[in-house]
Amino acid sequence: MTIAQLERTADRVDFAEAAPRAFKALIGFDAAAREGLDPALVELVQIRASLLNGCAYCLHMHTDDARGAGESEDRLHLVAVWREARHFSSPAEQAAPALT
Repeated sequence: MTIAQLERTADRVDFAEAAPRAFKALIGFDAAAREGLDPALVELVQIRASLLNGCAYCLHMHTDDARGAGESEDRLHLVAVWREARHFSSPAEQAAPALT
């Protein structure tokens, strides 16, 4: 299934239109949360959240963004099992998905 098909099959709310003040606050929170953090680590958190939320569209978007931030394919494939994977060994890499 392509991303275009996923977009058509799922009912999506346009939050920017439905709740503009909340959307603006969410974008501001995201920008503040990213300050001083490794962009690849931020994308790993986004990927973990997308997995937990079951959002294929977001998962696709954030894995592409993680690749752009220099994340390896091995680590991307193992985000779902980060606790067992030896690829996430630093304190930050253990804390980020745990707090997601």
